[in-house]
Amino acid sequence: MLKERYGQNEVIINPHYTTLMDLSVSSSQTSALRKNYDLFEKHLRSLEALGENIESKMLVSLIMAKLPKDVLIHLTDQKNDGDEWTVQLRRDLLHRYISNRENVDRQTSCKVDYKGSVGNMWSTLQVTQFDSNTTTGALLSEPKLPQNLTGRKKVNCIYCSGQH
Repeated sequence: MLKERYGQNEVIINPHYTTLMDLSVSSSQTSALRKNYDLFEKHLRSLEALGENIESKMLVSLIMAKLPKDVLIHLTDQKNDGDEWTVQLRRDLLHRYISNRENVDRQTSCKVDYKGSVGNMWSTLQVTQFDSNTTTGALLSEPKLPQNLTGRKKVNCIYCSGQH
């Protein structure tokens, strides 16, 4: 009875395929590529766990159709000439490409002012601005309060009685 009631894999599997097909084409921005990649991974891993063969040519084509042209050109350049496209190869190359872009974005997102001589550069390093679109920027930048909150009185914290 349980198998009859809960063993309907199609009811679980079909929404994963539908979601993959309904994804829009990603923009070339790193954050949009990461978002689509994470969605691909989530649904492909779920399908794999449900016993689906995810190495079909249809899924390779589906993933390719959701990527912008410049990314496809880069991934094609990374593939060896004799290799055939597989879902796993596409996933690996796309993951490496996005990770590299995120690393470059992190390295180039902070603007640094150096004060003093070059020999004393490390002791006088001041980070003045981070790009708030990156995780590093969100963690290390100063929060910008709305105009209506800047003049408010600080309230005591209910946990530590400190003013925050």
